[in-house]
Amino acid sequence: MSSSGKARQTGTNHASNTIDRLQKKLKGIDVCPHCGEGLSRIGLKACMRCQQPLIWYMDVVGKPGQESICRNEYKAKLHVKHPELANETIFSGTLPWVIGSTIGLVTLLSAWSLLGN
Repeated sequence: MSSSGKARQTGTNHASNTIDRLQKKLKGIDVCPHCGEGLSRIGLKACMRCQQPLIWYMDVVGKPGQESICRNEYKAKLHVKHPELANETIFSGTLPWVIGSTIGLVTLLSAWSLLGN
């Protein structure tokens, strides 16, 4: 086989592997970003097939050094599932108000019990 034939075959294999990986991701199966093999569970430190290191951001897997890409992919998934929560952080929305109100109520009740004694 000529060198151009080998290159074409390699390109076809790579495209086929990419398609397989994307089909698994669409089915909700986590796949190794190195070899495309399905991962048996979230949180593995290395792929069970190729033994390459993995990193996780919540439930998104990536290669070491791709933390920001994983974070952005997670935010995109969150935005699709829950658009109202996509840009929420612990300091936005009603959570700080609830925490502040709870602390204020506990302080008020503690002072009241001290004054009553």
